[in-house]
Amino acid sequence: MRYIFIIIVLFFLGCSYKTAYSVFDIKKEKEIALNDIVTIKVIDASTKKNEGIIYAIYLNNIYPKKFKKTDRFYITVYLKNTNLKDYNITLNKQKPYSITEVREKNRFAKLIDIDSKWYKYYIVDFYTQKEKKLTLKIEKEGFLTTPMSFVKYQLN
Repeated sequence: MRYIFIIIVLFFLGCSYKTAYSVFDIKKEKEIALNDIVTIKVIDASTKKNEGIIYAIYLNNIYPKKFKKTDRFYITVYLKNTNLKDYNITLNKQKPYSITEVREKNRFAKLIDIDSKWYKYYIVDFYTQKEKKLTLKIEKEGFLTTPMSFVKYQLN
């Protein structure tokens, strides 16, 4: 009797049309963003304590037709007692021409799964770099951060 029950259960489980993968509906843009997102910690140099976290996405790889005249980044930050504008930001040693704080609910928020009132969200624009390798640095005196590396590529 036990064997018949096991066979029936296996039969019905094996006939399912849905798999675990059918539950995930990831759009192409989010798939690229999840692949390309770079995360760094901000460490206080004197106390060695974590003072924040920064997430950056290079938007040109996700929306190549929209951003041709600028290198644009979507940056999400949690920083204690400060904000992104207090930091020295460079892309291949060039300063941004625009840093804009955006609302928590914005058109790029869907690219990253962070939805919290503790975070700040920014669009950072640089003049277009010719180099394919991009190094984004976000630095502040007295704090340790790691340079973020991105590669330009174009999808068809």
